[in-house]
Amino acid sequence: MQVKSGQQTRFWLDVWLGDCPLKITFCHLYSFCRDQEMSVSQAFRNGEWCIPFRRSLTPADLEEWRSLSMLLTSVCLVDGRDEMIWVLENKRTFTTKSL
Repeated sequence: MQVKSGQQTRFWLDVWLGDCPLKITFCHLYSFCRDQEMSVSQAFRNGEWCIPFRRSLTPADLEEWRSLSMLLTSVCLVDGRDEMIWVLENKRTFTTKSL
């Protein structure tokens, strides 16, 4: 996904930051996230990343959170609709041949 406003991209479930969904890369944080369906724009409120969890973070969870936070520092949301990118084709558009 090419994220612009973040409204069409699901924070945990879509591939938008890295090569796989964040629910795979940060599976412990995902497992106790309060809203596993939240969009990127819902996670980024008032200029800060706000991801609600159902419990307090342990020291190991905090380390995972720091790693996720480092990735999130490179994200910049802008106006516009998020776009799906097809990585199996150089033109980044879907073709049946590339499938």
